[in-house]
Amino acid sequence: MKITALLISFLCFCHFTAAQDTIFVKEKRKLLLGSKNVQFLEDESGRLTLHDILTPSSQQKFKQNHKGVVRYNTPVVWFKITVQNRLDEDVWLEIGDSFGVWYADFYAPLISDSLLKYASPKLLGALRPTKGRASAFGNYCIRIVRANDTGTKVLYLRVLGKFPHVHSFHVGSVYAFSRYFRMFDYLVAGFVILILSMVVYNSFIWYATKDKVYVYYILALLGIMFNITFDSGYSLFSHRFFWDYFFVWHGIAFYFIYLFAVHYLDLQQAAPKVRLWLLLLMLILVVVFPCLNLLPLSNFTSLLIPYQLFIILFYFSLLVCGIYLWFKGYKKARFYTLGWGFAITGVFIFIASVNNIIPINVFTQQIMYVGFGVEALIFGLALGDRLNSLKKEKEFAQATNLALVREQKEVLEQKVEERTREIQNQKEELETQAEELSEIHSALRKAYRDIHEKNEHLNASIDYAQTIQSAALSLDKKVVNMLGEDNFFIFFNPLEKVSGDFYYFQQVGEKLVVAAVDCTGHGIPGALMSMIGIEVMNEIIRTEQVTAPDVILTKLHTHIWNTLKQEDTNNRDGMDIALVTIDKTNKKLCYAGAKNHLVYYQNKQIEHIKASRYSVGGNQIGEGQTNNDSVFISHEISLEQPTTFYLFSDGLQDQFGGRNDKKFTPGRLRELLKEVQPLSLAKQKKTIAQTIKDWQGDKAQVDDMLLIGIKVDISK
Repeated sequence: MKITALLISFLCFCHFTAAQDTIFVKEKRKLLLGSKNVQFLEDESGRLTLHDILTPSSQQKFKQNHKGVVRYNTPVVWFKITVQNRLDEDVWLEIGDSFGVWYADFYAPLISDSLLKYASPKLLGALRPTKGRASAFGNYCIRIVRANDTGTKVLYLRVLGKFPHVHSFHVGSVYAFSRYFRMFDYLVAGFVILILSMVVYNSFIWYATKDKVYVYYILALLGIMFNITFDSGYSLFSHRFFWDYFFVWHGIAFYFIYLFAVHYLDLQQAAPKVRLWLLLLMLILVVVFPCLNLLPLSNFTSLLIPYQLFIILFYFSLLVCGIYLWFKGYKKARFYTLGWGFAITGVFIFIASVNNIIPINVFTQQIMYVGFGVEALIFGLALGDRLNSLKKEKEFAQATNLALVREQKEVLEQKVEERTREIQNQKEELETQAEELSEIHSALRKAYRDIHEKNEHLNASIDYAQTIQSAALSLDKKVVNMLGEDNFFIFFNPLEKVSGDFYYFQQVGEKLVVAAVDCTGHGIPGALMSMIGIEVMNEIIRTEQVTAPDVILTKLHTHIWNTLKQEDTNNRDGMDIALVTIDKTNKKLCYAGAKNHLVYYQNKQIEHIKASRYSVGGNQIGEGQTNNDSVFISHEISLEQPTTFYLFSDGLQDQFGGRNDKKFTPGRLRELLKEVQPLSLAKQKKTIAQTIKDWQGDKAQVDDMLLIGIKVDISK
């Protein structure tokens, strides 16, 4: 009895509801908006089955919709639709579009069975396979009542989707739906053809002008075409990616819309702050929302409302930007403003219709195609107007340039006449100057021949002087035998053919006097001083048999002073000398120097003895002293141990070079002499010569170079 009572109550409830919300299909040509007669139940758990829905408790939870659009807040919703067919044709139901209906399960009662028995669901929706679909109109329409079936049918529809939870239902005959979808197809096809035509047209303009604003417009058009068709339920593609990652690809169009606005309106110059604002909005749409879409925990539904708000704000900002620049006097902003005016109007009307602010109908459903289509046409006119403006500016610039060229031509012709007269006068002057130059040339040729002859004589004299100096510097065989050929080397690199540096070797009994001398100057003046120095030293050492280094320097100073009469003249030429006397008999070496120091290697140590700070000749030796007084100190070195000593001029240490173009310096020279000690004297000479060459590089030699190395080993 309880079951019977429950069944009777349920049937009474269904009869009352059907009487109140039944959709009566009476006219063949009319397509009914069934949304106002639909009941819906929000499935918060998403797990309700048809069996659960048919229970009285669930039936009482169904809400009646009285508006043109059904709005709900859950991903899963059940719709209850009551229909009675009063036609002799099949009746069809439109359940939505590809944008909102991802999955749909349709339940119809069995014709020959009781009211509570339903057939297996028909599976529909954008993400369901299209093969073997149940209708001639795609996955979003289904036949609900057959012809001549006049009974009241209670139908159930379960819809699952993450996009905006709004639905509108249409009910009608095949004829009514054919007219509806044909008009819709024509509208979409016209929109797509219009966009593609504008793409082709602007592609030709871009090819002719190479202006990148046309590229941005073309890409913006393609983005708008894909976005609008998808948003209005007429998707041009069917892969699941475009539903699951809607925010990732949908925002790309806004990037090119932004670029088109920036370059067409020249916002970088005209309105830089507005450009930054548009850039911020664009980055939110193109970067922030796609990143949130990719996060696994992101709520797809909760992102859609703020996404729509930012789109509206972005579009509205573009419109306000156009109006602002239009009022500022930018003529090309008028087309831009009108285009976005139509587009935004279409967007607002569409949004108002799906939010039940205004009635939903064919016009309000498809208004975005009209708005963005008109926008595309107006933007096309804008770019055409821009092209005409550029053409006029080019023609004006060409006309201006032509007038300027004509004016310049007249000025140039006048200047040419004046210049011709000047040239004629200059020609006459040049002819006169040419005669004078010819005479000067003859005189110069004669002078050149005279100079050439004198230069040849001078070079011959220098070559002869070099021969004389070389002969004077040649070593006596006795000296070579006394030292041993392998026990000494002379590195001698004059700056010019003849040198102001010279080396001196003289044997006196069992002693050997060796000197490295650097005369004032180089070249011919230095060579003359060197010949004087050699002659005076021969007289002191060879003739007078003087071997004490300090005495030799003192006498040499006196001779130079007197010979050049330096007391009575301004002549201050002199010599810097390092002089040693080798006494193998007494196993000692005596050294005295005038500015040139002595370096020697003994007991695996490099030592050096400083010279006197006075030169030989050229200046008074010191206050309170006469030129006969000795200021040159003699130093004595024992030769009990093998000893290698070096005499040199300042030409090596003063040579510029290296990375920083600095002098070689005495310290670096002593370090070099220390490094070569393991080598034989012959190899030491080569190493020293190469080191100086590498240091010098491409720098010019600054002075004569002289270095004498002698090894004394008494034990051998």
